[in-house]
Amino acid sequence: LDGRAVKSPLGAELAVPGATLAEAIAREWRAQDARIEPGTMPLTQLAFTAIDRIGRERRAIVAGVAKYGETDLICYRASAPEDLVARQAAAWDPLLDWAAETLNARLNVTAGVLPVDQPEAALAALRGAADNLDDWRLTALVAVTQAAGSLVIGLALVSGFLDAPRAVQASQLDDAYQGEKWGEDNEARARLTALEREISEAETFLNLLT
Repeated sequence: LDGRAVKSPLGAELAVPGATLAEAIAREWRAQDARIEPGTMPLTQLAFTAIDRIGRERRAIVAGVAKYGETDLICYRASAPEDLVARQAAAWDPLLDWAAETLNARLNVTAGVLPVDQPEAALAALRGAADNLDDWRLTALVAVTQAAGSLVIGLALVSGFLDAPRAVQASQLDDAYQGEKWGEDNEARARLTALEREISEAETFLNLLT
């Protein structure tokens, strides 16, 4: 930038693994005018997070994202009406099966909102899956998990089991159902749009790492 290396907010050099991601980030910078608009540079922001935060606070970040597994969205089901129960099962059961078979993390399911205890072995497996990721993929996992409210959905996207639209659909199943029944307001639409953008940006970041 102006003949100098671009620095992160904490002063580290902006260096990423691979020319594909580097060129995509360069395009974000070339698109800026005299005023830098960070909100229009999602790949840069994710890279800064990986460099400044993940690398420095990795243990705490892994622990934080792993806690989502304790109350994972897809483990909490409705008991009625029947069409919502069926819709949740169709969308979420394959994700639970994937976690059990691929990650060795078999989670318990409950009806309602009261907490259900999860097997420590399953939680340890989910935590290990997160910890096994490099800083760049862990950055994407954190973004998706926080947006979706589900560590299983986040790990499924990072692993390629889900793409971004299906991850959004799984995470927003209950809200979509309510919207169909009662109508969708502008605030709900704005939240959904922001979530779609955040998860899509994380997926793009992941794809550019390969």
